[in-house]
Amino acid sequence: DREVALQMLPSAEEDARARAGPITIAQVRWRHADPELPAPALTAELPPLRVTDLSLVIDEGDNAPLPLRDATLLLPAYRLRFFRDGHTPLTLLYGRSDLGPPRYDLALLAPRLLGAPAQDVAADAERGPMNVTGVTPTIVFWCALALAVLALLVLIARLLRPGGAPATPPPSSSASPAARE
Repeated sequence: DREVALQMLPSAEEDARARAGPITIAQVRWRHADPELPAPALTAELPPLRVTDLSLVIDEGDNAPLPLRDATLLLPAYRLRFFRDGHTPLTLLYGRSDLGPPRYDLALLAPRLLGAPAQDVAADAERGPMNVTGVTPTIVFWCALALAVLALLVLIARLLRPGGAPATPPPSSSASPAARE
């Protein structure tokens, strides 16, 4: 049995802890009893860390030292995989309740998705909601309100003009006397 510890040095801000020495993050027991078989893989789960350097400390005890050949660090990550033809731009929409769910059968697309080569793309910065008109809605509101007020003022000014509405012209005297009767 061997005791294996993953340690980190504390940051300079943690002055009191820095004098105490390295901090043990994870500690596991590595057991390898049969020398005829290769040593089993060592797996340790780590908490989220903000350091770039870790030390692997193996306490061999009275055992012969194990030769360490290579180490593998597995970092779980989540990725989105988009499926498109080569000419269609990618768009990621989220947080919009007015959009319906996608309509496709993943079981039918899985062989094509898994067999297609993946390309890394970088996402742009998040943008606010898109404005279809291209102008700010508050500007449109205030302009429409100003036009309505101006139209009402013109209408009121015409109604309050001295003499009111223009009088209709009197009938012309050129009409025939038979038409007047």
